[in-house]
Amino acid sequence: MQTGRDIHRGIVRRIRRVRRELDERERSIDGLQLALGETGERRCAAIRALAEFHLPAMREDAVAATLAGMESSVRAIFDEKKDRLREVERRIPEQRDEVAAAEAALASVTEGLNETGEERARLARVVFGELQAMPRWQRLFEQARLLEARVTASEQRHEATEREQAEKVPAYESDALFSYLARRGYGTARATGNVLTRRLDGWVAEVTRYEDVRASYDFLNALPGHAAAVLEEDRAALATALLPLARLEEDVMDSNGLTPVLARGEQLYAEREAARQQVREAEAALRELTGELAALHDERGSYYESAIDGLEAFLEGRTLDELVAMARATRDPRDDALVAQLLEIDSRLAELRAELAGRRKKRTRLAKRLAGLEEIRD
Repeated sequence: MQTGRDIHRGIVRRIRRVRRELDERERSIDGLQLALGETGERRCAAIRALAEFHLPAMREDAVAATLAGMESSVRAIFDEKKDRLREVERRIPEQRDEVAAAEAALASVTEGLNETGEERARLARVVFGELQAMPRWQRLFEQARLLEARVTASEQRHEATEREQAEKVPAYESDALFSYLARRGYGTARATGNVLTRRLDGWVAEVTRYEDVRASYDFLNALPGHAAAVLEEDRAALATALLPLARLEEDVMDSNGLTPVLARGEQLYAEREAARQQVREAEAALRELTGELAALHDERGSYYESAIDGLEAFLEGRTLDELVAMARATRDPRDDALVAQLLEIDSRLAELRAELAGRRKKRTRLAKRLAGLEEIRD
């Protein structure tokens, strides 16, 4: 006689069998769906080949011989391509002229800049010689040089004090006894605690030499500020010393005509950069046009692809009987073979879809059976 446990075990075994069968059904359905997708891709390829048969290239003769139902659409695309070709062929010589003009402008401004550079170098030698012969300039220059050296040294000292502070201060602040006395304000007017705790604090301070350590700590924290103040003073002194030196140099430059030459050089430099940009833009536009011209001469370029897409859509919308009639009308065996291939593919698609529908129904029945067994088990 079967016990309740035996019955439960039997149900569990049946559930496992049904699950295995359901998994097999799922795998078979996946395989059918894959085959269906591959067959669909074969059909798309056949339609594409048929469209290319009816329009092998974007040429006048091919357009004239294409399908009657699509000739007007294809011709509109072909005419658009011819219009664009004429436009590009017209614009390329104009763009070449723009490139040549931009290159000529660049050459002119470069020549002017070179001449200005030579004039600037000549006048700079005159100005420098005159300045060197002036005792006042020598004194101001030497003073500025010394102050610049002082500023450099002050900057280095300031950086060194900041590094030292960053390296050493954390060690003080991580010391437990030092932090304790600092928090309690030991040795300051804000010291906290009663007589006993203050006495204990004093004992701790004496043992740890807190006052000496605190002095070093405060010095480390104050040093960067002092160094920054000195640096600021040195920079101010340098700025003050540079003013009369700059005025004297400007006077000598003005008297020798160097100032307007420098201004003209800056202007010409800016003009040269603008001219370079114009050359780059003109050359880029020319490259784009010549590239488009090459693409337009391609009989299977983007315009062809656009026409083929339209033909594919047209053929997709025809029945197999209509495609057979079209093939017979051409008296060319190639499209007959393509239509025959489509007939075979469509037959295979119908078989796959029917088989897929049947397997899905069986899967649904198995899933319901599994759900019933699981309900009994639970």
